This record gives sequence, C-alpha cells and structure tokens, in this order.
Amino acid sequence: MYVYSATNVRLAELSLSYDVPIAKVVPWVKGLHIAFTGRNLLMFYCKAPFDPELTASTATGFAGMDYFMLPSMRNIGFSARVNF
Repeated sequence: MYVYSATNVRLAELSLSYDVPIAKVVPWVKGLHIAFTGRNLLMFYCKAPFDPELTASTATGFAGMDYFMLPSMRNIGFSARVNF
C-alpha cells in the first residue's frame, strides 16, 4: 500500500554559455566567456509523492522511504571568464 514507483524524468542540469565578442569594443581584453548553470531545475514526471533520489538518512534502513523529507534543492549559478 505504501510502495511507490521511483520512475521519474527530470532536467538534472542545464548549462548555457556564450563567448562575448568584446575584443572589438575593448582592445585590451582578448575574450569574455559567460555561463549560466542550473541543477535540478524541473521534474517532468514523478510517480512517487517525493523525490526518489533523496534519502531520509545515511543508514540503509530508510533507503527510498518517505520520512518527511525536505524538497530537493535547486541550484542556479553564473560564471564569467575574462582573458587579458
């Protein structure tokens, strides 16, 4: 009765990057690379009422059990690399 399927489809990681052509505007800068990265952005399909990749404890006794777990974290980051 309390057994759930752990089938899920998610967008685990997405990274978008762009090389900005800044050498035409600022001659002493050779290049500028910017990137946006996101992890755990979207869950398209999850059959269980909780995130199956999270566990309630590090012990093997609670593996895959819904034990009032916190929702999974969404991480969003930005990076910039400048070449002189």
